[in-house]
Amino acid sequence: MKQASISFDHAADFYDATRALPVKLASDLIAALVRELRVAGAPNVLEVGVGTGRIARPLAEQGFRVCGIDIAPRMLTRLRDQLGPEHVEPDLLLGDATRLPLTTGSFGAAVLCHVLHLIPPWQEAIAEMRRVPYSTQPSKAALLPDPLDTNNNIQRM
Repeated sequence: MKQASISFDHAADFYDATRALPVKLASDLIAALVRELRVAGAPNVLEVGVGTGRIARPLAEQGFRVCGIDIAPRMLTRLRDQLGPEHVEPDLLLGDATRLPLTTGSFGAAVLCHVLHLIPPWQEAIAEMRRVPYSTQPSKAALLPDPLDTNNNIQRM
């Protein structure tokens, strides 16, 4: 029997307080991600496991059209509650990373952060992450910023 992905619905009220990165580090990571997304020519971005929007909100502030998907409705509510006039309002969907309800090639890029360890069939989530984005580059790449890397390197797979 296939194990289900783990929902963080129970953590919606305290999630951000327990996952915050130092302000400069968070800012540097988002800046690196924005640079890579612009180089890739990605006007719209899918964030799988969007949660409360720790990645989606700063991308929306930079003018990216973000679609976020999560299995936790209360996390999506928290994200909506934190949006301000400076954000391009994201499209938010309730769904599972292993079965994205999206058309193949419908996004310029897809990102996820702190999610794969919560998905027992993580290989299925990776397959979906490869299916949904289109690529303006000759090959697709997964960008993996490491929050502990103070040099802001991004690994490409």
